[in-house]
Amino acid sequence: MLAMMASAIMSLLLSVDCRITDTNCTLNDRYTYRAVNCENRYSESNCMFMYMTAVREGDSADRNPRCYQNPQTRKLDDQLVQMAANSCPKTCGYCCKTPEFSCSNKEKPRINCDKVTRDQCRSELWRPILIQDCPNVCGLCLAQDCVDLAPDCHVHPDICKHSELTAFVKANCMKTCGLCKATTTATLPPAISAILKNSTISGLLTTTAKPTTATIPPAMIQAVIGALLKNFTSSDLFTTAKPTTATIPPAINALLKNLTSSGLPTTAKPTTKK
Repeated sequence: MLAMMASAIMSLLLSVDCRITDTNCTLNDRYTYRAVNCENRYSESNCMFMYMTAVREGDSADRNPRCYQNPQTRKLDDQLVQMAANSCPKTCGYCCKTPEFSCSNKEKPRINCDKVTRDQCRSELWRPILIQDCPNVCGLCLAQDCVDLAPDCHVHPDICKHSELTAFVKANCMKTCGLCKATTTATLPPAISAILKNSTISGLLTTTAKPTTATIPPAMIQAVIGALLKNFTSSDLFTTAKPTTATIPPAINALLKNLTSSGLPTTAKPTTKK
């Protein structure tokens, strides 16, 4: 009896010790497809020499501590995690932290990205729509030629709806605003189109959300206006009545007036041109 109890206690301790410490690339305490859906930067032999054991999809055993643990503090070390992701991401189960997964899924995808399977990620038929709608799920971020130059475009997607900011959007937020070349609306293969049309895959299609009205945060507005003003020459920007004073031209004044609902102040006094 004592031997059985000791064995049960030991098994319990081992199961606790084997829990996944770093939950990156996991779901419900198991490694997902996104943990291993990439290739190591180093050779397989070198990665195994460095990290000794390889993560497998669906497993619940912890990574080798070398992948994430500071040997002195015995705590999770973000620098070691990033080092593993940069060198042997597949071995350590950190594929989801590589550049292939560094983008966001489409704001309103045609399919439910959470329902996309591993086989769909690997399918050439599904590849066009997954690149466009669910690149983060399948590690297809680098397959896209179209990117945002401004880092926060995806945080403020409503900027795409303001005609006053068209020039800024075209130059800096092409991906978020769907302004890429023909690849953004690539023709889907007939087989995929039939699936989407008939809704044969349960839960895969997304429901069309009702349009909402939102305002652009003041910080984003001010940044955009700053960028616009910076691109104007002094002769373009100001109409001077006297050598020392200047008034904002009607075009810029109208732009500022139209954006008051988004929180941009309009009570500022005319500035003195230096």
